[in-house]
Formats: sequence, structure tokens, C-alpha cells
Amino acid sequence: MIIRDKKSSDIESLAEVHYQSWISAYEGMIPDDYIERHHKFNAPCLVAEVDDSIVGFLMYSKDKDSDVGNYCGEIMVIYLLKEFQNKGVGSKLMEEAEQRMRGDFEQLSVFGYLKIINKQLNFTKDLDLRLMEFMK
Repeated sequence: MIIRDKKSSDIESLAEVHYQSWISAYEGMIPDDYIERHHKFNAPCLVAEVDDSIVGFLMYSKDKDSDVGNYCGEIMVIYLLKEFQNKGVGSKLMEEAEQRMRGDFEQLSVFGYLKIINKQLNFTKDLDLRLMEFMK
């Protein structure tokens, strides 16, 4: 598996992973308009590639925390094709995103829907522990 920055030629594959992941994970859990508002392909994006095919991606950005006025790294979305869920791909994407954001931001934020879906994928415990360490 390779974790790398997205390329402009990845857009079709990213769209397919996004669509398939949404169907299997978010349907009935989150309003469509919420997902649409937070779906930005111009944000930094890491992709997980296996055998020259994109199987998942994570997007992150710089977000101003209005409560305290500082900037934090924000995990916007993480999507994995169903057959690559629960195999460490999401963890590797999170580790790389953490590494890239650790020196740039004071804290890390995660949208509530990410935690919801992580509970479904049995990914929450490890993620929460790492987030708590990173936010200190």
C-alpha cells in the first residue's frame, strides 16, 4: 500500500471511492446537505493506493476555532472502499495526516460524523486515543 498526495488525475477515482463509501457508510445517518457543505476537493488530500488503484482517501484543512481564535488541523473526511475497511488503511491515512499536521497546528478537530462512522467501523478507540494525545 502507498499513501501519497492526490494528483489531478485521481479525481475520477476519488469520486468513485467517495460515492461507494457514502453508500455503504453514511446512508440514513447524515443529511445529504451536511456532507455536501463539507465536501471540498481543493483541500489537502491523501490517498491510499493498492495495486495502482485508489481504495480510500482522507481530506484535511486548516480551520479557525472560533471559540479560542487559534488555528487547528481539521480532518474533514475519510472514505474507504468497503473491502478495505478494518484492514488498517484508515489508520495509515490518519497517521500520515497527523504527521503532516502535527507541526503546523495547535490542535486537531474531527467532525462528529467521522466519529459516528468510525464507531460503525470499530475504528473509534484507536482514533480517540491518538486524537487525545495529539490535542495535548
